[in-house]
This record gives sequence, C-alpha cells and structure tokens, in this order.
Amino acid sequence: MLLRVSSPASRPFPPYRFAIRLFLLLSVCGSFAAGAADTVNLRLHPTKGQIQKLNTTIEQKVTNTINGTPQSVNQSIGLGYRFETLDVAADDIATVKVTFDTITFKQTSAVDNIEYDSANPPAQIHPRAKGFAALAGQTFIMNVAPSGKISQITGLDAMVDSILKKLDLPQTPAKPVIERSIRREFGEDAVRDNMEIMFALYPDKPVSVGQSWTRKISMSKGIPLTMENTFTLKEVTGDVALLALKGKLASNPDAAPLDLGSHKISYLLAGDLSGTMKVSKETGWILAAEMNEKFSGDMTTDLGADRTTKTPISAETKIVMDAK
Repeated sequence: MLLRVSSPASRPFPPYRFAIRLFLLLSVCGSFAAGAADTVNLRLHPTKGQIQKLNTTIEQKVTNTINGTPQSVNQSIGLGYRFETLDVAADDIATVKVTFDTITFKQTSAVDNIEYDSANPPAQIHPRAKGFAALAGQTFIMNVAPSGKISQITGLDAMVDSILKKLDLPQTPAKPVIERSIRREFGEDAVRDNMEIMFALYPDKPVSVGQSWTRKISMSKGIPLTMENTFTLKEVTGDVALLALKGKLASNPDAAPLDLGSHKISYLLAGDLSGTMKVSKETGWILAAEMNEKFSGDMTTDLGADRTTKTPISAETKIVMDAK
C-alpha cells in the first residue's frame, strides 16, 4: 500500500517514500482480544517493554515509457522494523519507539546493477543507494491509540538532521532543494500518514469469521494517494487470526504537486492489491503476510513556462512479511 528507488536527490520517486508506501499499505497491525465466543475485537494492545520486529521484502518491477520505449527496472527492498513499546498509559495510549533496524536494496536495469546491505555495507555506496544507507538505524517515537490513531510523533527533527549528515550532500545549487524535500518526506504529517496506514484496519465493533469491513485512507505528502481497503476475517486458530485483504488505490485529487524547485511532479495512478495476513490475537502484531499490488498511470513533470511532459508508468509488486 508508500519511496523510484534512488537517493532522494536522483529520481522523482524517493526510495524510502515509495518503498515505505508499498510496505505500509499491507503491513497491517492490530490486536485481537476475545469478546463473545464467536467474535474477536480488533484493537491495538501492545504491552510495556514489548519489542516486535517486522522484516519485509518488496520485489518490484517498474516500467516507464520514455519516447515510446518501455524501460524496466527490477528492484528488491528489504526493510527491517523494530517496534519497542516504551509505555502504555491509563487510557491505553501506547508510546512506541520505531527503528529502521536493517535495510537492503538491490536494483537491476539496462544501465547498471546496485546492491546495498546495512548489515554489511560496501566501502563505496552507490549514489542511488545512499538514501537507504542514511535511513538505516534511524529512530523516532510515536503515540498510538487503541483505534490506531497516532496522536503525536517526536524525534523527527533529530532523525532528519542525522539523515542529512550521513548523506553529506555536496555544496551545489541543488542542495537546499534536496534538503527541503527530505524534511518534507520525513515531516510529521508525512510520517503520520505512513504510520497510520499500518493501523488502519480496525472495525468499529467485534467481528466474527466471514465478516468484512472497509477502511479508507488519504495521504497528502510524497506520492499522494487515497486507499480503500476491505478486510475479511477468514478464520481464527489458536492465537492466529487470518485476514484477507482487497484494496483499491488512486491518486489523491486534493493534494498539491511535489515541488522539487526546478520542476513539479504530479501523478495520476490507479491500482489494486490483494493478499492475506496472519495476526497474533494476543499481541496484535502481524505474524506473516503476502501481498500483490499492481498500479499504472501517468507521471507529469511541470518545468514551468507551459512546459510539461507526461510519462506512462506501471509497477507490479510482491510483498512478503515475517515477524520476529
């Protein structure tokens, strides 16, 4: 559900943003507590001191059509998240520390091959992998209600300062534009949009096997999207609740274009996704998931003075999640 993969300076699709958009679209977290004998009550219910790790692998093929010629890029993005519940207040608001624990990135195209692993980084990091390298190890703290609503996020300024320090951008006219873009991508509104996708699954009341419910999400930053996701409780076995998910995504018509200084970028996209996930009733964290997403549309670049270009774009993505 989302960073194409390159350093923040090099392409219109920032790596973290698109990757994180696709990842968060289907990394759904919730909590199941027993209600009546035939229903479960989905709520976020972490416990103080709990640490949950989520490893995600995103396999993607992106196709741009430039001057009538399709150009494809295959990429694999590995995101290892660490969620540590620092506290749970009397009103059940959880304070959670989020860490980008591990990052891997591979990209193959007709131009070159790129590979990065935060656990074993190369001596020389490819420019289009520097955004991933700068993200590894970064942290922030968020407050999350049982409904999944995020009420507060702290630590983002320090995180962005650290990212910029790691990127060590050269002193060029583009530097302030890139810095503004990074601060926008990791601003409070953008991070809240992305994080709330993780928790936007809860029904308004307890549900039984076979029941479905729909959640709608709007994102205004980065690649602006609206999402409409329908969840169905398929079965409950012991601690494991099995969910099926079908969703639709489209460009957010109310969002402003992405301003990169010398040009502005807007998207007209539409797509769908489907898959399954397993969630622990006791802890509320996802245990496993497998999703497939497809989208297509146009990317419009506005260079000013009535100069615009429109590039057809499409992508097929498979996401596999595994919790530890």
